[in-house]
Amino acid sequence: MKNWKRNILPHTSTVKQALARLNEIGVASNVLFVTDEMQKLLGSVTDGDIRRGFLENIGVGDAITSIMNVDCKRIFKNNIDNNIIRQYRERSIITIPVVDEQQCIIDILNLNEYREIIPVDAVIMAGGKGERLLPLTKELPKPLLKVGNKPIVEHNIDRLIHFGVQHIHISINYLGDGLRDALDPRKVL
Repeated sequence: MKNWKRNILPHTSTVKQALARLNEIGVASNVLFVTDEMQKLLGSVTDGDIRRGFLENIGVGDAITSIMNVDCKRIFKNNIDNNIIRQYRERSIITIPVVDEQQCIIDILNLNEYREIIPVDAVIMAGGKGERLLPLTKELPKPLLKVGNKPIVEHNIDRLIHFGVQHIHISINYLGDGLRDALDPRKVL
């Protein structure tokens, strides 16, 4: 999930701060994950948790920890299982934190963005000269040639991301600087 850190809420936050954050992120991801100073997952909060808290006379100035769900679902980084993900989808659980061995959040998955989660690294070989496509590839590497509205390499990256591949490496050679500049991670994020 891009910008997943906006779904993190410090345990020192108030109910009002949680409401403001939920309003900010919108309906695409209607859950916040409460963490301690080390980013350890303590619980989750949805707008439903806040409404139920109000019915129990919790105020907007009260601590978010008073209404958080301490039994929230999570996925361990070394145990991403598509059967569990299917079960979450069937239960309409869309936003899932990925935690390490210490229960610290290292990522948050929006299951609407993935068809499956494949815990592998991918390598895209993008170093050829593209001689069969000359003169198109004389100044522009083949991976940057557009198909539709975006370059070939972006189609490949998008497809890998759709299947949950999160670590993508690109091998470059011919006109590699142009490809490196076009795919600068600072511009993509």
